Amino acid sequence: MKKNSKIIKKIKKNDSQKPNYRGKPSNLKFTELSIPNIWTNQYQCVQIIKILTQEGRHLSCHLAGKHSISENHSQKYKEIKDTQIYYEYAQEVVEKLFKINCVSKRCIVFFFRNPNEEQQQIQNYSENINNYNYFVIFNHIKTLLSQTFIYDLISILNNESQIQIIVDELFNHQDQPCNYSQIIQNFFIKQKIQKMIQEKKQKSSIEVVKQEFEFFLKDQNSRYQVTMFIEEILKIFQATSQFQIGLPEYYQIDELDNDDG
Repeated sequence: MKKNSKIIKKIKKNDSQKPNYRGKPSNLKFTELSIPNIWTNQYQCVQIIKILTQEGRHLSCHLAGKHSISENHSQKYKEIKDTQIYYEYAQEVVEKLFKINCVSKRCIVFFFRNPNEEQQQIQNYSENINNYNYFVIFNHIKTLLSQTFIYDLISILNNESQIQIIVDELFNHQDQPCNYSQIIQNFFIKQKIQKMIQEKKQKSSIEVVKQEFEFFLKDQNSRYQVTMFIEEILKIFQATSQFQIGLPEYYQIDELDNDDG
């Protein structure tokens, strides 16, 4: 019995030294996988989406799971609950003043296409963008963007050396707030939310908000914010590699999961 046991151990030892190719293709060692041609694998596309998300997405956070009795958790929960009313009112302003339908409660999204709305199509985007390299980047992300922002983006890309003219056109007087660019609307709402949270102000009437919007259009700081936003967008399109983008640290991103295209 002991002799058989030694033989079995020796066989197992020899087997463990052999490479295990079970279930693997014979030419696996020489197989090369090409990187999928999707926007998440394009550094410039990722950076564009990163900026548009950080600047154009305004939502009230919530604490999931069971509520803790710890003092830190209770304070955080109170802070979130106290700010929710401002996001709810901002959503009301967006829907009434800008005629934008929000998909989720206390979540306002500019620049991106509403999944519940059909996107209109321009016949041939390549004919609308003068620079072919810009078109390649744009073509990867166009289905994610709202139609109104697409027109703004095309104008920005075709007039990259005339940023002030672009800004002037965006701030040109319109009959209704809903007719202004989403870029303008976005920075107004961003400022409105920040101001309400800081001042802990009760919500004002829509008529008062209209007046605030008029003041925003005349404010030089508003023009500065829009100008910086456009410059950052162009900086990404103009870069030939990730090392030439040189975005501010809060815009940087290391990686993004490729779960979908």
